[in-house]
Amino acid sequence: MTEVRHIPCGACGADEPRPIGAPRASAEARAAAPGWEQMRVVRCARCGFYYVDPMPFWSDDALQALYGAEYFVQESPWWHRQRTEVNPRTRLEAIARYGGISGGRLLDIGCGQGYVLEHALQRGWEAWGLEPAQVWAHETAARLGVQIWAKRVEEATIPEASCDVAFSDSVIEHLPEPLAMMRLARRVLRPGGLFFLVTPNAEALVNHFRHVFFRLAGSPRAPFIEPLSNPYHIVGFTPHSLRVLAERAGFRVRRMWVRHGLESWRKERGWASSRLKSLTLMPALLAGELSGRGTTIDALLSLA
Repeated sequence: MTEVRHIPCGACGADEPRPIGAPRASAEARAAAPGWEQMRVVRCARCGFYYVDPMPFWSDDALQALYGAEYFVQESPWWHRQRTEVNPRTRLEAIARYGGISGGRLLDIGCGQGYVLEHALQRGWEAWGLEPAQVWAHETAARLGVQIWAKRVEEATIPEASCDVAFSDSVIEHLPEPLAMMRLARRVLRPGGLFFLVTPNAEALVNHFRHVFFRLAGSPRAPFIEPLSNPYHIVGFTPHSLRVLAERAGFRVRRMWVRHGLESWRKERGWASSRLKSLTLMPALLAGELSGRGTTIDALLSLA
């Protein structure tokens, strides 16, 4: 059964939560999280990290239900190409250009359907994966013929100092204790290794715009993270809180990019309500992208 309990800030460790609002909850999350009605989105007064309080620690059954075969089905063809081809290629090129590593062994933490692993293999890397969702771990391992641990981050037994690069795209925001991922990455990296991390920017300008809109409409909903509905982001980083966490775990931030947003309307399949809502947010999305308050944070970290 899913455990639900209060925990301190996952970035800096302080216990100074400031309530922001209530999350919406899907039927799956309501079934998986006892006491979901009492959960609130909070922001750490010390570092600005967003999280849900009390925090759900998903059971294995809940994890498979929330992140099963239906998790990616609503994406548009454009976003599928971005996610499977453009983004993996761009980020591997960034590792080579800004980190000076273009080969060796790469560990993809939360490898999902394995597209980063696939591109790494095409470039001559040796590739390993870690994926807690059983359906994706087994399918990706069979498709690519690579080693994938079907484990949670906290349970991973990957050999110490065995990798040149650790990579994780849009995974850390799903973890109740993100420090565990940072410690895993640090443990598996060889001296001189790099960690390339991608996560949504909870502090994106569009999120503040939506927050004001909800308040004016009389809604308590907090749009900074979606802990109890797809995509089940139970924590949310700002550039500052991500830097705080990285340094706490023994990393140094080599480069950090905050970008994207304008293309959000193209992610959803069809012209359903979610896509139309993104179009109405276009001014805020554009302003955020141009001002450095976009929707995505990419960070290149090295061992301190």
